[in-house]
Parts: sequence; structure tokens; C-alpha cells
Amino acid sequence: MQCRIQPKMSCCSHWNRLKISRMRRFFDFIFSVGGLLVIWPIGLILYFIGLFDTGSPFFIQERVGRYKKPFRLVKFRTMRKDTKSVASHLADPAAITPFGRFLRKTKLD
Repeated sequence: MQCRIQPKMSCCSHWNRLKISRMRRFFDFIFSVGGLLVIWPIGLILYFIGLFDTGSPFFIQERVGRYKKPFRLVKFRTMRKDTKSVASHLADPAAITPFGRFLRKTKLD
């Protein structure tokens, strides 16, 4: 006589997974909003410092993303506006502003 153990299949397992995924989505949303509320004052301070440092605190660049779909990347500006458009490791080190050096060192850019 052979003993066969059947896995217990519940008709509610699909609904349990759906409930868990909805709970995860809810907590993702709540923690994301909470994080933004905590961090936005820092971004506002960096914006105003960048406004006085370079005159234009944001650097906007078009990049190619997934499935070759272009998107706009927005970062805090760390170099002077008149710097040539080359890779940052090829640019003149004097082009990096003091505030930009701080942003890069702390990885806030």
C-alpha cells in the first residue's frame, strides 16, 4: 500500500495572495508618501542654495531607458552652466561648483 500525500489546495489561496499584494501596495504607498514628507524640506533647501550658486538649480537631460524609451532625468546642477556637455569625469574639475562638490560627496545630486 502506497501512501500519497496530496498538497492541501484551498479555494481561498488566490484571495489570500490578492489580499497580501494589496496590503503590500498600501504600505508601499504610505511609506513612500511618508518618506517624501520627511525629505522635501531638504530638497527645498538644496533648491534655494543651488539657485544662488549656479542660478539654475536643476540639470535636465534626455536619456534612453527601458525598451529604448526616452525619459527626462532631473538632477541638482553641480557644474557651471557654461560647461561643455561631456561626461563628468572628462570635464574640467574647476567647472564643479563648491556646492556641487558637496552634493557629489554626499550623493545628494
